[in-house]
Amino acid sequence: MWTTHERRAAQNRAVRENEEYILPICLDDTEVPGHLETLVYLKWHEETLDFIVEAILAKLGRDTQAPEANTTSPTEYWLLQGDLLSAQKSYEEALAAYEQAIVLDPQHSETYRKKGDLLFRLLKRYAEALAVYERASQLNPEFADVHHKKATILDLYLARSKEALAAYEQVIDLEPQNSEAYNSKGKVLFYLKRYEEALAAYEQAIALNPNFAGAYYSKGDVLSDLGRIKEAQQAYKKAEELGFIDL
Repeated sequence: MWTTHERRAAQNRAVRENEEYILPICLDDTEVPGHLETLVYLKWHEETLDFIVEAILAKLGRDTQAPEANTTSPTEYWLLQGDLLSAQKSYEEALAAYEQAIVLDPQHSETYRKKGDLLFRLLKRYAEALAVYERASQLNPEFADVHHKKATILDLYLARSKEALAAYEQVIDLEPQNSEAYNSKGKVLFYLKRYEEALAAYEQAIALNPNFAGAYYSKGDVLSDLGRIKEAQQAYKKAEELGFIDL
């Protein structure tokens, strides 16, 4: 979604510099509020994918017609192909594009991340996504986002709780202020019946984010199982005050 702020900033810069600055691409018939009638955009269904990719690369200042001056790598080209195909919901074709990028540059961690996101979020092929994320994290051990997704797959979709716990701890090592990671760690520890450790994880999540309603509710669950009923009730009440809805 093109936010109002971004749209206005782009249009203002185009007017101020008196030259083309933005390259709108219409993927469907959705109307964009504030879109000027004088603003021309490419229509996905009327152009070829190669034409759109070349237009984007040209907008980025990369001359697709002059090989000696072209700084676009083949890997980058296929990555962009994959992104555009994914946006158009041509998921299998997007997957093939990412795989081509990997063939060209097997050490490019971002390609693995994008392929993993496609397999995980859109194709729901969790075991394959996990393997791809594993490779991404090997290439870039500082990829906290990838570690978090690995943990989520292991925890919620593959029921491999101990491995999920280790992955959440990797996220926390990389991002010690990540309240979501502490909350997720607490849920795994609660499932493993390690209640005191789960409680500590929930309390850390709350310390980092005092308005974390879900962490208060989960804290209530673990306190209840520990027999600390009054404290559990207080935690549930706080979660409700913050807007938590138990589904």
